[in-house]
Amino acid sequence: MIYIATSNGIIVYDEILDTTNVVIPNKHTLGFFKKKAMGWFGLCIYGSDGFVLAGSREKLGSKSIGRSSTDVKLHLINPHTLQHEVIGKVKSVYDLHQMAAWKSLVFLTDTGLNRVHVYDVNLGATISIVNIGDKRADVNHINALNIDGENLFIGLNNKDGDSQLLKIDLNRVINYGVSDNNALIDGELISLPGTSHSHDIEVYRSDLLVCASHDGCLIRVSNGEILFDAMGWARGIAISPEGIWVGESPLAERSKRHNKSLSGAIHLYSHDRYELIKSIKIEASGQICDLLHINVHPELVPA
Repeated sequence: MIYIATSNGIIVYDEILDTTNVVIPNKHTLGFFKKKAMGWFGLCIYGSDGFVLAGSREKLGSKSIGRSSTDVKLHLINPHTLQHEVIGKVKSVYDLHQMAAWKSLVFLTDTGLNRVHVYDVNLGATISIVNIGDKRADVNHINALNIDGENLFIGLNNKDGDSQLLKIDLNRVINYGVSDNNALIDGELISLPGTSHSHDIEVYRSDLLVCASHDGCLIRVSNGEILFDAMGWARGIAISPEGIWVGESPLAERSKRHNKSLSGAIHLYSHDRYELIKSIKIEASGQICDLLHINVHPELVPA
């Protein structure tokens, strides 16, 4: 199963049945006057049961700083039944882009204020904030997270310059608390020369991969090599036994790119020669924001 976070909902592609299904639409709460989510910008595995956690952009009352969203809801999806529930509301997260989870902790990019929130689901509270630099503004356009071993990797898109990754000890950032700190001092910056408009950080064959979205390709972090060319605006990477899935979003003006009139796609490339195996159109998706592969099929699990 490939979970797809899009502008207009969480969609699941069933590799066995070759079908797509909207698991959570933007209007995910009951009631005529309930506001819709402002898109879905994060997927990760959460907890020992291997459930899927999805993040929706929301406006829940936090102070506006001129960003499109101010808060996040965390939705837990049971991959055996596709049932879902909200397990957390995280305030003052401005324009979430991606998430990662470790034990009961969820790490969320706060792109608008150049920081990462560490939210404890069990406590229902943010226990630590990881500041990138000393300015609380969209300086580095942080938009990707991954936890590998004892390290947290944070993607710095940098908008108009070469992208970077920040590698920092996981235990250090957990213990920051909510006081002032600067992870640029404590962590290691990894340069990605010639790479711009980066998204995603994915572990692959003892290396890390990122999407160079505008150039439509996947980059090896260790040496900056182009692993292979993808299609269109490349964003979202998921590793499956069959190959590497990459999301493709339609190009459009920023104000129009999330419309239901736009459809994206996901493409599967082989592990050996990185050849295109198949492409799946994702109708009315708007942007493809994140991908996640999970080896659970609802119909194959006994009731």
